Amino acid sequence: MIEDNKEFDAKQLQKLLDAIADESITESQEAELQELLKGNKAARRTYLEFTHMLDSLHWSAAESMVDLPEVPLPHREPAKDSLRFPFWVLSVAALIIISFIISYNSSLLDDSIGDLQASSDAVWQGNTQNGRIDSGLLSLKSGKAKIILDSGAELNLTAPATVDLVSSLRVRMERGTIRVKAPDSAMGFRLETIASDFVDIGTEFEVTVGYNNSSEVHVIDGLVIARPNHGEMIVPFAKNESARIDPVFGDVVSIESKRVHKDILLPNEANNYTALPDGARVIFMGDRATDFETYLHMINQAIHDFDSKKAPVLLNAGMTCRLFFEEDEIQDLVFDLNPTHAVLAFGSEIAAHFGSRKIYRIPPNDFKAAIVKVCDRLEKSGVQPILMTGYPFVLDDAECVSLLNSYNLILRQIAKNRNYRVAEVDREYEMYELKSRHAKLVMPKGLYPTFEGHRLIARSILDSFGYSHLEVPKTLRFQEAEGLIKDWWVSPDLDRKKDFLTEEMVKNVDYSSWTKLSLPMAAYDDLAKKMLVPHMTYPVQARSLGVAMPLTERYWNKARAYTEYLSDEAKDVYLNIGGDVKEIWLNEEEVRKDLPGIYSVGRHIGFYRIPIKLKKGVNKILLEAQNSFFISITENKDWGLQPPAAK
Repeated sequence: MIEDNKEFDAKQLQKLLDAIADESITESQEAELQELLKGNKAARRTYLEFTHMLDSLHWSAAESMVDLPEVPLPHREPAKDSLRFPFWVLSVAALIIISFIISYNSSLLDDSIGDLQASSDAVWQGNTQNGRIDSGLLSLKSGKAKIILDSGAELNLTAPATVDLVSSLRVRMERGTIRVKAPDSAMGFRLETIASDFVDIGTEFEVTVGYNNSSEVHVIDGLVIARPNHGEMIVPFAKNESARIDPVFGDVVSIESKRVHKDILLPNEANNYTALPDGARVIFMGDRATDFETYLHMINQAIHDFDSKKAPVLLNAGMTCRLFFEEDEIQDLVFDLNPTHAVLAFGSEIAAHFGSRKIYRIPPNDFKAAIVKVCDRLEKSGVQPILMTGYPFVLDDAECVSLLNSYNLILRQIAKNRNYRVAEVDREYEMYELKSRHAKLVMPKGLYPTFEGHRLIARSILDSFGYSHLEVPKTLRFQEAEGLIKDWWVSPDLDRKKDFLTEEMVKNVDYSSWTKLSLPMAAYDDLAKKMLVPHMTYPVQARSLGVAMPLTERYWNKARAYTEYLSDEAKDVYLNIGGDVKEIWLNEEEVRKDLPGIYSVGRHIGFYRIPIKLKKGVNKILLEAQNSFFISITENKDWGLQPPAAK
């Protein structure tokens, strides 16, 4: 029972606080401190002020303490030996432990720490009722119960289970299974067992304490730091990692996770299509997802890893050749690249327009007429269409979903009537949603797939290519693009609405004060390396291929880049453009001005392939770009994706 008026010795309290600060406090002193705090509210207030101060001092020193790793956290394989981890985890864990001392002792001010929501079949040892609950021991004999602590931490108990609720941020698990879901407000939540303490860092995890007192931990999401009660180590566990901790020796070994989600995009047994013929050249036409071309690289890598000699050449016309095309652009952007097949990826983005962008929607009949026109034109030039259905980018707008369903029905009807291959992305999406919700397929604002969304598209297209037996890559290996110009000088930021290039400026360009830039740039810097899966971002992909980005500190600014290209002879070649190039000059003559850039024609490398004539010797190239650029020179116009880098 907590009292509020018992007298206390202020000098003795200060002595005990000094022992905490010096980390020399003994078990008997800890017991004395607890009794003192229970006896007087003023003492508790003094203690809280002290712990707040101590916490602030530790956090102010955090920058010099924490030595973060240079590589992502490794995924562990089952090991016989104990697992150890670098000093940075110890530092972070120490800071977290200090921070929740405050919340723990704050609970002394009020016994009530949360709400109990037990199932109707729950049977307790002792009288326990739903509603507000105090700190103390709870023993669930049968059934299930949910406890929502005042910190926001959610505890789900499965009988038989015994827990000691110490505070809203600290719980002791004596027996049974508990599942903890801790939001940001409960970061630093600690679950204690006989074998180990588990410190939560904004996550969801499950711990089972067996009759031999060993602890099994399964991390469902986020990061959990374990501190075995025997031994001197700190062990982090990331999503889908599991371990058993020995209560006697503190040994930590990996075990098979109960919570690992099976990859739903694994190879399919059924193969409805024969493999594409040898020498196939497939061009992709469609939306922004195609322009990002992440799923193209997944397909490319999967087939090359299986049989590089039979891998088709993949070409990209995403966001360049429009659904309502003109004859000159489809010739330049599609047929000049000599494709044998064309994947039509129109539908998802068009249907996703909502709100003020509804004006960009296309009625189903108009969509059908446009698709038929594209197919007719492709077949006329001997190119076989492959139709790709779409999955919804916008789920909370019924009109968007209904319109996309209409598009998909039209695509299937056309494919059936003309005997086309179909990449059934929508059905893959539906199966994915039914089997798992552990990953998001669409970016929060819609219009763009996540990395897992690109994997879903790749799965569907591999099936339509006759490669349903191949696995979709979870990581990508990139090679720099063919003919990449590597050495540049880049100007400081410029206002894109001012300081326009003139012929006089081009002739007298002074790059002596510009920054030297070598391509390809590092795919990701030291901070990005700490991401668990750093290859999942578009910039990593683009920089690996040879795109210069970012060029400016502010996205809406622009920059200029200059290089000198040495040619051993005068010859006709192609200047291949990517990124957000706005203007290009070759040997003081304008090659292309007012390029529309990413807002209408995409950003993928080689979205424009412009014929130019090099002179023998030094050729001067000057360009202006908003935030990124890609330039390569090739003798052929119809190059495709490079094979993946070696394993």
